Amino acid sequence: MSATSFGPLYELLMEERELLLAGKLNEIAELAETKSRLLEKLGTSTSADFLSLKGISDLAKANSRLFEAASAGLRDARKRLRGGQGGTGFRTYSGNGQVSQSMEHIPFLERSL
Repeated sequence: MSATSFGPLYELLMEERELLLAGKLNEIAELAETKSRLLEKLGTSTSADFLSLKGISDLAKANSRLFEAASAGLRDARKRLRGGQGGTGFRTYSGNGQVSQSMEHIPFLERSL
């Protein structure tokens, strides 16, 4: 894989980022096979340009943080749906997965039996 052929991997990582930011987690799985193939080619590269690799690495790390934030949000939602928070409120998250706001009891979000 030459430095000029990093374009497809970069584009795929940017697409992955956009899907993560849009919350379209179900569409990310469709990219996995192509991503795996491109990363495999990257691993066998002998003429890799350091700056190109750094850019790819930085973007992959940023996407990893977004994956972690999405995962934390899904875990929290699952816990909330199972009653793990005891109906004490509602939390929102910033783009990096940190709790950004905690709200008081919001009745319209509660499920009644």
